[in-house]
Amino acid sequence: MTVDQYRSGAQGASHSNRPTATLIDRLADGEPYAISFGGQGSPWLPTLAELVVDADLEHRIAKIVDAAERIIDPVADQVTIALADGFHPLTWVRALDAEESVPSDTELA
Repeated sequence: MTVDQYRSGAQGASHSNRPTATLIDRLADGEPYAISFGGQGSPWLPTLAELVVDADLEHRIAKIVDAAERIIDPVADQVTIALADGFHPLTWVRALDAEESVPSDTELA
């Protein structure tokens, strides 16, 4: 189930057919999840920030980001060419939440 499906009711489900636990509650209770976004160039940072902040997932996501950085470490110099300024989603989430400057949607695409 996606955040948007929950808000509008899964596959158009009526209000009475919706789950009683919110998606945020389920995530906070430890339900497994994956984070994915609609397509190349979609504005993903505001959605990620909303999810991380509302569900208080920063600590969990930080562990995933750290693990990913360890995995790519052997080839980091080779992939740095693709994103010279690095990929720092949690730094950007914190900045967006604090209403500070973040990379533009074009830069993030």
